[in-house]
Amino acid sequence: MHPVTRLCGSFVVGVVVAPWAGTGPWVPLVLASLAAALPFGGAVGLRGALVALLAGIAVAHGEPAGPLLPDEVVVVGARVGASTGRVGDVRVTRWRAIGGPWHPAEGRVRVDFGQRPPALGTRVLIEGPARRLTPRGLPGGPDDLVAASRVGVRSRVRARGWRVLGAARSQRGPTHDPSGLLRALALGDRSGVSEHTVEVLRRTGTSHLLAISGFHVSVVAMMAGAVAARVRRAAAVAAPSGLPPWELVVGVAAAMAYAWAAQAPLSAQRAAGLLLLGAVGRGLGRTVAVEPLLGLVAVAVLLGDPAAVSTPSFQLSFGAVVGLVRLGGPLLQQLPGGRLRSLSASVAATVSATAGTFPAAAWWFQELAPLSPVANLVALPLTSAVLVPAAAVASFGPEPLAGLAGVVGSWGASLLVACLEPMAVTPFRPAVGVMGCGALWVGLGLLPRSRTARDGHRDQQCE
Repeated sequence: MHPVTRLCGSFVVGVVVAPWAGTGPWVPLVLASLAAALPFGGAVGLRGALVALLAGIAVAHGEPAGPLLPDEVVVVGARVGASTGRVGDVRVTRWRAIGGPWHPAEGRVRVDFGQRPPALGTRVLIEGPARRLTPRGLPGGPDDLVAASRVGVRSRVRARGWRVLGAARSQRGPTHDPSGLLRALALGDRSGVSEHTVEVLRRTGTSHLLAISGFHVSVVAMMAGAVAARVRRAAAVAAPSGLPPWELVVGVAAAMAYAWAAQAPLSAQRAAGLLLLGAVGRGLGRTVAVEPLLGLVAVAVLLGDPAAVSTPSFQLSFGAVVGLVRLGGPLLQQLPGGRLRSLSASVAATVSATAGTFPAAAWWFQELAPLSPVANLVALPLTSAVLVPAAAVASFGPEPLAGLAGVVGSWGASLLVACLEPMAVTPFRPAVGVMGCGALWVGLGLLPRSRTARDGHRDQQCE
């Protein structure tokens, strides 16, 4: 295992086990003592992994405890962290009981907004009933109470009403989008997607298309890079020296701008982070290995929000990449090549990504779409070639191009649903529990890496 991967993995494990590691000053004291006693050579060995583990615990314990709120309250604060469905965290600055005085506060409360939560950093005023956080979720599934303890959340508010304080961040959407899919693809807003469409996507294992994922971010980056390449070639006619090859820079910038415009969900953060680090590595002339970069992105995400590790977005997004790295190459080697190489690559990518998300999906949702690999083989090409470009142009492009893109995208969305409906069969119901999920993760991590990944690691060592 690459030393960076080992250290980053230990840090993530530290964040995961923090709720059971206790609290108090002993964590930073032990961390400082071990760091001072370590010889230089042990920084990337087992002792370094232990320090990274303790660092993850310390980061999770660094969040202040949130307030314990009475029954009916008014809360003022800013949206922070990753959201799950209609629920998101708010860092409280003050609160009061109905009719009572204001009290200053710090820390987070968990809020059910009743709709899509506002963008990160948005200051909001929320009114509604509050209660102490209690265990919730499917039997054998994730425990909300344990997850919330990583960031000190102790109260949950069901918003009866809420409003944005100050200037709201406006989001332009497609003007012609009866299905709601284009807005979901461009901005992550699923409010316009019908229940029938959501059910079809769920039963075919293609619900990830509604999330701003690495797939969408990569498509935007490739589109922007292709445009930049055409501009550079055209400019070379007038200027024989041409322009510098900025395609990679333009692609990364477009990916990060798109992730920000979509409110930076975790999957988009992961994808944009990987693209940025990969571009830096290529710019420095280094061989790019995916696993160490993925570990660095995971650490960066958790430093900003330790609660992210408790969300399905984090576990599914990073799990899909681990599955691709661990299973994609070996599976591709077993499939036909030649003229079928492109189809084999799509099958290998779909199956390996599905395997990588299986531990989290079985734990969180306790269901598995049996025709998911076939459905994704149909959905991904159509989404990448038509829906994502149309959604991006319809949301951010100029008129009349935006209107035309909206019409094309709406046609593509209808075609997508029509193609997936025959494959929307009853899903399997695996319920693995926390131990089963952990065992599946360990098994996935112990699989041998693909030959490409091993060769990249050897090249780095030679350099």
